Amino acid sequence: MTLYLTGIPSIDAVFQSVFTTGYMITLTGTPGSGIELLSKQFSVQGIGNQQVLYITTSEREVDVIETMKRFNWKSDIKIISIGNDYYETVLAKEIAVSKYREEGVQAPKIIEMAEGNASFEEYYSPNYITKVIYEIFKIKPPMRVVIDSLDFFLEEYDSKSVISLLRLIRSHALKNESEVLITLTSDMREKWIESAIEDISDGVIKLIKSVKDGQIIQDLIIWRIRNHPEKTAVFKYGFTENGISITQELDKFSIK
Repeated sequence: MTLYLTGIPSIDAVFQSVFTTGYMITLTGTPGSGIELLSKQFSVQGIGNQQVLYITTSEREVDVIETMKRFNWKSDIKIISIGNDYYETVLAKEIAVSKYREEGVQAPKIIEMAEGNASFEEYYSPNYITKVIYEIFKIKPPMRVVIDSLDFFLEEYDSKSVISLLRLIRSHALKNESEVLITLTSDMREKWIESAIEDISDGVIKLIKSVKDGQIIQDLIIWRIRNHPEKTAVFKYGFTENGISITQELDKFSIK
């Protein structure tokens, strides 16, 4: 069975020349480069062959499905919106407490109101690292998992805990012949954190969007494939009715 990484023939050909299945890919990009769209494009390639889990930390489930429909992609995937859950279970509580404080309600009264008017679940702050592990491990393989994005976890948790999470997820993917894609906004973290994440990954794809002489330049770089430095390649990409597509190949590679 041929498994497709992105649905972009020239990109998939590179990875198919190295992997059959069982890998973790890191997708990094600058804001507005399209990493959210490419992560969805990755997810739909598994429909029909795999169970697909799409974990988003910044969108609602309806937003993900709406994007799928816009490109006529099937949306038969499980979507978990951590961002929405985080708002309802953590931020909404903080907003309520801030509101009470601004209105002059003292701390003991806030606690009394919380205990008297809310259930334990409403005031329990979940551990989203544990939640991700639970959701991934309960899927019957083969599976395809997207985590968009890792930024949330690096903001909320110790970086070493996040890196340990990735090692666990990758081991699980390899053992069960499954595919994982994680996204990360580039140049936002200490260099050692990004390097550690890239080192764990079996492949790294970078989307770089810049402006030169008044023109928008969009480069897709196959930055790294484990044990195959000769597979590095650079492409120009654009946005079409089919999603992200390659418009020009700049660096050739040899598929062996």
